[in-house]
Amino acid sequence: MNASSHALLEIIEESTAVGVKMKDARMIVSGYSTASNGTFLNSTQTVSNSDSCNNTFSGIGSVQNVTNGYVADTTLKDGASLILAEESYAQSTSVIGAGSFVTVASGSILADSSVVEGGMITVMEDGALDGVITIGKSCSLRMEEGSLIDGEVLLRSSLTANGTVSTSALSEDENAVGFAVLDLTQRQGDENFYCVVNAKNLNVGVLILVDERQNAGTYQLLQDLPELSEFGDGFQPELAIASNRKDDKAFASLVMDGAPCYYNGRLFSLVSTDGGDNLVLNVEDYAQMLTPVVTANTSAPTNENVTLSVRTSAYAVRRAYAVNGGSFRSYSGAPLTIKNNSVITVRSFDAWGNYQDSTVTIDNIDKTRPVLGKLKPEVREYTVGINLSLLNQDSVDYYIIDGKQVDGSVSDYEFEKNTVGKYTLTAQAVDFAGNVSAKVKASYTVADVTAPTQVTEFGKTVTTGDYKAVLSWELAEDNVGVSSYSVQVVDADGVQTSYTSKSNRVTIKKVAPGEYTYYVQALDKAGNAGAWSRGESFEMKDDTAPVLNRSRPSAQYDGMDVTIFWK
Repeated sequence: MNASSHALLEIIEESTAVGVKMKDARMIVSGYSTASNGTFLNSTQTVSNSDSCNNTFSGIGSVQNVTNGYVADTTLKDGASLILAEESYAQSTSVIGAGSFVTVASGSILADSSVVEGGMITVMEDGALDGVITIGKSCSLRMEEGSLIDGEVLLRSSLTANGTVSTSALSEDENAVGFAVLDLTQRQGDENFYCVVNAKNLNVGVLILVDERQNAGTYQLLQDLPELSEFGDGFQPELAIASNRKDDKAFASLVMDGAPCYYNGRLFSLVSTDGGDNLVLNVEDYAQMLTPVVTANTSAPTNENVTLSVRTSAYAVRRAYAVNGGSFRSYSGAPLTIKNNSVITVRSFDAWGNYQDSTVTIDNIDKTRPVLGKLKPEVREYTVGINLSLLNQDSVDYYIIDGKQVDGSVSDYEFEKNTVGKYTLTAQAVDFAGNVSAKVKASYTVADVTAPTQVTEFGKTVTTGDYKAVLSWELAEDNVGVSSYSVQVVDADGVQTSYTSKSNRVTIKKVAPGEYTYYVQALDKAGNAGAWSRGESFEMKDDTAPVLNRSRPSAQYDGMDVTIFWK
């Protein structure tokens, strides 16, 4: 029988449907009926109080909903899904491909089933897994809190339940047997690998599969199990090498908190944590463990010896070291003092003669002092410049110039020197290792190039009856001091007369009566001349009375006119 195009097919009241092919259709199986050997493409089958066996569902739209029913040998492909609800039971279900999934709801059980090629199983609260459940590569099993594993789970992929599996996922039946095959070959050092098995029964079994070169890491196997500590020495999970999927061979039995097991460069140990509640498998890189860890006290440039501290594992029974590829010399493990740059190889041996090397290169020792080149100061007014050069290396950390630290990247250095005089400059170079050069000295002179200030204020000019004039003005300023003043006196006819004074006043004698203007200029010892002042005026008055000549006058007559002459 075929059904398609949204057709509805009902199998009711203890009826049977065999070999039905459905496409884009629905089937309802109820009333203790049976449907088998059907194919469903983007179709749904609802099973209620009935059985459904050996059916294949394909496509995202294909869903098998089971309520209080039993299904067996169901195949889900290409995004098809199986929903188990209300105490349903599914056996021998094959979940194939990404997007295909099974949801086991409250009270339902999924048994003896497998998931491959990216499929997923989700077990809700009070749902359960039974029998042998195989979780293939790239697939996932999600256990919600309150679900349980009551059987054997073969894990070749991820087991997650919001990051962990709760203890409430354990069976409450003390007679239940939980057995887990933990395939770690696909995990490779995943610290969030969790598997919960039934710990109520002391016959619980765990088979741990590892790769020939299993990645080092911490693998959480059992979690939150208060009863784990009761296992004691009797709890011995098998450790198997999974080099061949068809021939997984056990090569050791591990005792919880017992001696580790060595295999092919890896060290395996079972460790209980959190007071015996959790079980962890530690996989350690034995070669890495045996390899000594060599640490220098500094990697920065230094002018001191370098100290090497060496840390080795508890498996190391002997140590040796070699310098620059030379012969190995035994030593106690105390810190090594390295005086010169070199290549150091430290070797660690175990009790069986195996050894691992660790090599470090010491290239940061520098005990050579830098050599600073000759200094040639150049003075430009009050700025002094010097060129910094090194004779034996390319760069330094910093310079010390007259006590001041200057960055080592500077090659042309300038500084201000405002005080006139003769000086000696001292410089040193300090390299990155702390080596200090010898002091280099150089002399230079700062000349006075600053002119005095301009005279702007004048005192009251004093004139006397003997035709003297006393001229005065405010003192000018200079960085080293004013040495003299030049004074220019100009009369009404423009005739100039020059005077020099070492003070801020000058006395001029025999000044003829009349009006005058004078100007003042300040000079310093270096010959720097300030600007001439503005003109200041004064007047010399004529205070001398006329003198009558006492010689006899003479007269000249011209008719009635008389002219009298005298000297």
